[in-house]
Formats: sequence, C-alpha cells, structure tokens
Amino acid sequence: MAAIVLAGSVLAWLMGLAVGARLLRIAARTHQTPELAIGLSYVLTAGFGFPPLILASQLRASQPDLGQMLLVFAQFPICAGLFATSLGAWRIFRPAARWPGVLIALIWGSTATFVGRAILAEDYLDFRVESWNAILAGTLGWVWMSVESFLLWSKLRKRARFGLASPEVTNRVLLWGVSSVAAIVSSAVGRIQIEITDLDVKSFVALAHSADLWACAIAMWLAFFPPVAYRRRVAAQRNLAAQGGT
Repeated sequence: MAAIVLAGSVLAWLMGLAVGARLLRIAARTHQTPELAIGLSYVLTAGFGFPPLILASQLRASQPDLGQMLLVFAQFPICAGLFATSLGAWRIFRPAARWPGVLIALIWGSTATFVGRAILAEDYLDFRVESWNAILAGTLGWVWMSVESFLLWSKLRKRARFGLASPEVTNRVLLWGVSSVAAIVSSAVGRIQIEITDLDVKSFVALAHSADLWACAIAMWLAFFPPVAYRRRVAAQRNLAAQGGT
C-alpha cells in the first residue's frame, strides 16, 4: 500500500510540474495573464508546495516540530499558487466582471496575514489556525475554477451536438473541472491526514488521498496531454451521439 500511496504522490507532482511548465512556456510566447496565472498555480502548488506537505504528514507523529515547520514552509508556495488560481479563473471566465476582485482580496488578505505571522512567529505551533484559514480561503479559487469549468462544459456540450463546438475542447473543459474538484478533495484530505495521529486511520486516509491524486493526475494528463488514441475516441463518441440524435 505504501508503494501505491507514494506512486500517487509522485505522479501528481510530476503532472502538476509538466502542466505548469507547458503553460508557462505558452505564457512566455503569448504574454497573456491566464496562461501565466494557471501555469504559476500548478508549478507553485504541485512543484514547490506538495513535496514538503507530504513530508510533513510523514513526520508529524515522530518529529512534530519538524513536521509543523515543513507544513508552514509548504503554505507559502501553496497559498501563492491558490492566489494565482483565482486570478486565472477571473481572467479566463469573468474578465469583464468586478465582483471577483472581492474574492481575490479575501484570498490575498488571508495569505498576507499568514505570511506575516509565519515570518514573525517564534513558535511554529502558534498559528495553526492561520494556516487552515489561508488554505480554506485559497481553496475557494479551485471551487470557483471547478464551477466555471462545469458551467462552460455544459454550454459547450449543447453546442457540440449541433457541430458548433469542438468535441475535444468540450471534453478537455470537463476534465479540467474534474481535476479542479480532485484538487479540492486532495487539499482537504491532505490536511486531515496531517492532523491524524492514529496509524490505522492515517493509513486509510493516505490510501484515499493517493486515489484522489491518481484521479487528479489522470484528469490533468488527458486534459493537457491527450494521447492521439484518446482524442480519436472522444471524436468517435461525439459522432455516434450526433448520428443517434438525427
């Protein structure tokens, strides 16, 4: 079981880095905010925040001070990445709206408060509540991203039936929504895993966390790096659905 858990963690880490790096390369060419924001989101959360977070969960029982220190360290890139997620959702789905600025301000304020406490604190155990608040506020970005993705997918699915939208793009938007939901679940389960001290329960939660990470990684892979065979299958299914509706 330990190998399965480790494989899920490594797979999610590598996939997050790969997707983030690809989006950052696109941003370097297009100079557009959405690609830059989402690219930074994946690189910061998966590449720099995820490894110390996993290590903290393993050390929490045996070395609580070191585990808590790593947990705090992980919050910096994670909070920055979640802030980038919200910014990307704003620029992708609601670029002309003003109300997202309120959500962005909430996430920024929570993150800034946590960072300030982390820099000034003498005891890392003193601001567990702030770390939870920062993660919960930041997770709103993933909630927002998932809701917007599913709303867009619903519209594209209807248009695709009449040949007004690409089946492949429609499927990618769905997978992006699925990966966003998996990221939300992963964040929640990961924090629960860190707080649990009972080894049997901790093992079960770790297995559930690994399964969610596998789902997140596979959804990201199919959304951003779909194999040719998968793309053909999506197109064929849409064609059959269109023929059945005529």
